[in-house]
Amino acid sequence: MMIHPAFVHFPLALLTLYVLLELVPFSKFFPKVGLDQVKYFLLYVGTLSIFPAIATGIIAEGLVGENVVLSVHKAGAMAILLIFLVSALLALWNQFYSFSRPELFRIAQKLLAILGMLALIVQGALGAAMVYGYTADPITNLVSSLFGFH
Repeated sequence: MMIHPAFVHFPLALLTLYVLLELVPFSKFFPKVGLDQVKYFLLYVGTLSIFPAIATGIIAEGLVGENVVLSVHKAGAMAILLIFLVSALLALWNQFYSFSRPELFRIAQKLLAILGMLALIVQGALGAAMVYGYTADPITNLVSSLFGFH
């Protein structure tokens, strides 16, 4: 039984919500609501949820076998793990030791969030390409074309 799809949606949902909270200035609209704790909770739990997604992906690889998209999909999983792990470690460091230049921390978090979201979109499109074909939807079609899978 293929359980990988059940696990990939946890990091996707949690990290997408984290990116949304990181990039959209909700505190300007809701100044009395402290969203930083929620934001970092989503980052930490979302990053941890990548590990079972990767583990079930390794199991799925054994069931499905090698194909042209799979190697790029595996590399994408490692890239996503690296991006969000760095972001989570920076956030943890900042919680305990506060960076001397907080503006650089905020810029780094925003850049990592953007990069991570782009990686999640590409990763999802590659997964869709393997399951539904290269032209499953416009984003899958675009990503498949960019990687030369057509």
